[in-house]
Amino acid sequence: MLPPLTVAALRADFPLIDALTALQPLGWFNPRIAPTEVALGDVGLTVDDVLDASARLARFAPYLAKVFPETQASNGIIESPIVPLPAMQAALKVASGKIWLKQDSHLPISGSIKARGGIYEVLKHAETLAFDAGLLKTGDDYSLLASDALKAFFGQHAIAVGSTGNLGLSIGIMSAQLGFRASVHMSSDARQWKKDKLRAHGVTVVEYALDYSVVVEAGRKQAQGATSCHFVDDENSHDLFLGYAVAGERLKRQFDAAGVLVDVEHPLFVYLPCGVGGGPGGVAFVVKATTDNKTRAAKDVRSAFAEFGGNLASPGAVAFQFLHAGQFLIAKEKTSEDALMEIALEAGADDVLTSADGFELRCNIHAFDKLAHALEFKGIKPDSAEIAYIPVNTVPVTDADVARTIVKLHDALEELDDVQHVFSNDEMDEATSAAAHG
Repeated sequence: MLPPLTVAALRADFPLIDALTALQPLGWFNPRIAPTEVALGDVGLTVDDVLDASARLARFAPYLAKVFPETQASNGIIESPIVPLPAMQAALKVASGKIWLKQDSHLPISGSIKARGGIYEVLKHAETLAFDAGLLKTGDDYSLLASDALKAFFGQHAIAVGSTGNLGLSIGIMSAQLGFRASVHMSSDARQWKKDKLRAHGVTVVEYALDYSVVVEAGRKQAQGATSCHFVDDENSHDLFLGYAVAGERLKRQFDAAGVLVDVEHPLFVYLPCGVGGGPGGVAFVVKATTDNKTRAAKDVRSAFAEFGGNLASPGAVAFQFLHAGQFLIAKEKTSEDALMEIALEAGADDVLTSADGFELRCNIHAFDKLAHALEFKGIKPDSAEIAYIPVNTVPVTDADVARTIVKLHDALEELDDVQHVFSNDEMDEATSAAAHG
C-alpha cells in the first residue's frame, strides 16, 4: 500500500512545485513527449483521422466560399495567417530563434480558435446526414448544400451546445447557415454581444444564471430528450479535437512557405495565453459567502467582478494562490514574541511572524479554536482572529487607477448580502493605498 501523499513528499519528488507555488515564471519540458503518430493513440485517434478531417474541410470549401464571402479570399478554407513579431522579440530579449504570432483572432466566420473544431463538427454531422439520406454523394460539388432543398432537409434536425461564448458562436452560426434548428445554452459569464449576434443569425439562445459546467450538463440533458438533435460535447468530442488538429498540418505548410525549419534541432514552442478569472491588475480574489440561494449569490458576485473588469473563476481556481489558515493579529504592546512562541508550541500553531505592526500567528484551521482559547487563557486579546485566505505571494499594485478599481471591487463585493469576507493578494504602498481610498 502506498504511503499517503504529503506536501513534503511531493516537493521532494517534484522540485518544480516550489517554483509553481511561488508563482515564478517556469519552463517545464515533458520528458514523455512523443511523436504525433504515437501521441494521438492516447485519445483514440490516428494520423489518418486528421488527414481525413483535412480532406473533409477541403470538400466543404466551395460551400463555405459561397455562403461566407469573407472566406472567398482563401477559397473557402478557414485559416489564419502567421506573422513575425520582431518588436516583441526585441522587448523580450530573445536572441535565438524567431517569435511568430498565429492570428486565430482573425479566423473568418466567428473570429476565434473555436471556428476550427466547432465548425468542423457541424460540417461533418451535416455530411453524414446528407449522405445517409442520399442527398449527397462522393464527387459532388458541396456548394449544393446551400440549396433550399438541403436547407429544408437540415431544418428537420437540431444541433445544440453549451458554451460561454466562442464555441457557441461557431456552432450556432454554422448550424443556422446550413438550416439546422440551432440552440446555444449559454452560461452567465457569456457576453451580451455574442448572444445578440447568435440571435441575429436565427439561433435560439438559452440563458442560465449558472456557470459553464452546469450549462453543458443542462444542454446535454435537453438534447438527449429531443428527437433528431445532435449535441456538441465540448468535454468529450473527437470531432472537435480533429477540427483543431487540422491546424497543425496547415501550420507546417505555412512554416514551409515562410522558410521556417522545424525539426529535432529546431523545436517549435507554442505559447497559449489563457486565464481562469480574477480581478483587475492580475489580482486574485477569494470571496467567502453564506447563502440560501446559490444562484443569486453567484450572479451577484459575477456582476460585481464584471462591473470592475474582472472575471469570476470556477470554484477553487485561484485557491492555490492562498493559504487557508487560522490567522491571529496581535499588537506588540499586548505581549512579547517569547510569550507567543510558548503559546504557539503548546496550542499547535504553525508559525509566529513578527513585523513592525505586531505579531501574526497562523495555524491549521482545525487548530483555530484551541489556539483562540490558549490566547484567551493567557489574557491576550487579538486585534483580529479569523479563518482567512492568506496570499502565498502578493501582486504589487502601483497604478493609482488600478488600485482604485480594486478598492471599489472590494467594496462592491463586501456590500453584497451573501458575502461575509473578501480576500485578495494585492499589495499597495502607502501612497498608492491613500490614492485608492481618497
